Amino acid sequence: FYYCTSLTSITIPDSVTSIGDGAFARCTNLTSINVYDNNANYASVDGILSNKDITVLVAYPAGKPDKNYTIPDSVTSIGNCSFGSCYSLTSITIPDSVTSIGDEAFHCCTSLTSVIIPDSVTSIDSYAFSGCTSLTSIIIPESVTSIGAGVFDGCTSLTSITIPDSVKSIGDSAFRDCTSLTSITIPDSVTSIGDYAFAGCKSLTDVYYSGSEDEWNQISIGTDNGGLENATIHFSSEDPLPAETIVDENTGISVTTNSAAEINVEILTDSDSAKKVITLLDKSEKLADLYDISLTKGGVSVQPDEIAMVKIPTDNKNAKVYRIEDDGTKTDMNAVYDNGYMVFTTDHFSFYALVFSNENVIGDANGDGEVDIQDVTCIQMYVAKLGADTVDASVCDLDGDGKVGISDASYLQMKLAKLI
Repeated sequence: FYYCTSLTSITIPDSVTSIGDGAFARCTNLTSINVYDNNANYASVDGILSNKDITVLVAYPAGKPDKNYTIPDSVTSIGNCSFGSCYSLTSITIPDSVTSIGDEAFHCCTSLTSVIIPDSVTSIDSYAFSGCTSLTSIIIPESVTSIGAGVFDGCTSLTSITIPDSVKSIGDSAFRDCTSLTSITIPDSVTSIGDYAFAGCKSLTDVYYSGSEDEWNQISIGTDNGGLENATIHFSSEDPLPAETIVDENTGISVTTNSAAEINVEILTDSDSAKKVITLLDKSEKLADLYDISLTKGGVSVQPDEIAMVKIPTDNKNAKVYRIEDDGTKTDMNAVYDNGYMVFTTDHFSFYALVFSNENVIGDANGDGEVDIQDVTCIQMYVAKLGADTVDASVCDLDGDGKVGISDASYLQMKLAKLI
């Protein structure tokens, strides 16, 4: 069904035993893939195709309008071409259960801005993120040992990347036409760099290599690596200090940077600062916290030497982080929720606003932006007077009797179990 751009839905019968890679690729108006319940090999949850036991995500419909998607914890493998041309998706949450990301898994997800790959992932296959033209940052974990061919080919918004010490090889065309890439850190564990790996990287000016010049000269570097050949290679003696995570004990905010600095975080509570930020927000957003985050050396404020990673604690998985600029505008940091934190990268520090959705989610008793078994517990504890003194009745009065009681908890529990 490749490139069937008018196809909007499809139902797979019990008789189907095999579906090839990319069978629904570039079906840009396809919003749901449904599977008969008695199919022995495949299943569908919310219109998303997987194998029967939901360990392999086979295909996410490219026309599905959702901007955010959290992959189920049961999934261990993201299949080949599974998210190809999903133009609406801006963020993906990959759980710790996933160990492999298939060929072209996120190819041409042109709205995807940032991805956090968990430590469980050991392989990222060819062209996995190729053509993700809005991707500005990505964190590659130490568990990955090789960067396959064309993995970031055509990621024109990617500005800086650090390759972990675990990586042994960088494949052909891995960073080809990453036209905004200005710096890259390569460990001395890398023994080979493929053909065209940095071709077209016209902005690449600095390569930080953790080994010596002699070790660099022993790396097998393929042909047509113009971007790499024109960059300045900084060897270990010239390298910036190793990255270090510094934590503000009061707020739990952490910064990972190689600047050998101290972190200062101030929570801004004055009404004037809050009013200025609130005027920048959409009607559907509300300000949760406003932070002044800075780095200092010897008592003097400094900016990071390179891209720094910031983590802000929150239980709200649908939160956003904006940087408030000096000219009074806001910049979406494209923060990604990861294990209790909103995580993002930045090249300079300023005021940061943690923002929640202002829209009530029916059943979301604990206000974390999702409806799950924790909300059932929250209502039960409220009724038993073991938790909060009040809960939002507009969200938690599920049976419509005008009050929040144990029947609402039971209703939500049955709803989650799909019994009603």
